[in-house]
Amino acid sequence: MTSFESGIDLLAEYLSKPLPGTASQYKMAPSLRKSSAAYLETASNVKSSSVLLLLYPDNNSDLATVLIKRPLNSGVHSGQIALPGGKVEPEDINSEATAKRETREEIGVPEHAIKILGALTSLYIPASNFLVSPFIGYVSSPPQFSPDPAEVHQLITLPFKDLIQMPVGESEFETLYGKIAAPCFFLQDHTIWGATAMILSEVRDLIPAELFGSR
Repeated sequence: MTSFESGIDLLAEYLSKPLPGTASQYKMAPSLRKSSAAYLETASNVKSSSVLLLLYPDNNSDLATVLIKRPLNSGVHSGQIALPGGKVEPEDINSEATAKRETREEIGVPEHAIKILGALTSLYIPASNFLVSPFIGYVSSPPQFSPDPAEVHQLITLPFKDLIQMPVGESEFETLYGKIAAPCFFLQDHTIWGATAMILSEVRDLIPAELFGSR
């Protein structure tokens, strides 16, 4: 296991360097997906949002993180594995504030407890017309999660090393464009694909894999 303090220090160090960027994200993109820049050339009324990869010490002071499973509904991301997050609201002073507020609203971790380590590469999601700003942040003690059932069907808490070591595969998914084959991560009994997989691909490429165990 990687201790919480050493893991935070490592991530802070690597976030201060040039990011892996879109090349890393697109390892987990469906083959039909264009670049974010290409979509944005013709997209209109693009909405802004933020998501947060939240890190925390587990009860053994090891580095841990949390994902969420969205409820089954009529939304384009129904039932998917995601990071806490959502759209920018007028009261948000910046994208970081959005990530913190949404994390509080969705899983109950208060904004004042969250420290932002840094930003990842932004990503456009054509299905929902959102430009997403991903962040990595942490809290210094094990959080008391309080998920909003309207936003979160299931909390998935796990050691950070399990995120780094997730097997990669391919599966078929129903989308607005019909059924498509796409790369995915397998985590426990969950399948992670789409924008979340693309964001996590950059996280996995951010630091040398051997620091958190081999893949």
